[in-house]
Amino acid sequence: MPYVVFTRRHFGGVKMDLSDGAVHWLLLLRGIFYWVFEGCRWPRHIWSSRRMRITVLSLGVKCFFTPLMTTFMSEHSGNIMGIWLKYKGVAPLGADNN
Repeated sequence: MPYVVFTRRHFGGVKMDLSDGAVHWLLLLRGIFYWVFEGCRWPRHIWSSRRMRITVLSLGVKCFFTPLMTTFMSEHSGNIMGIWLKYKGVAPLGADNN
């Protein structure tokens, strides 16, 4: 939301609004809200827009890769920390000192 507010104030104009992905998501969420809670029909014209399809597909890619990259980063940062502690001569956390 802060991003949308900033871009709407900084780049005010219909042309910029129609090319901004965050505004597309707000329109899509508003359509889903009306469809679920107010019983309106699903806005089919949203899917006919090329920009909206690209926005939806980009979110799909982000939803797929975000958990993958988060897991990758957490596993490798733990390994890097273990190697660094071994280099410094410090016992890693959870290691038995017996």
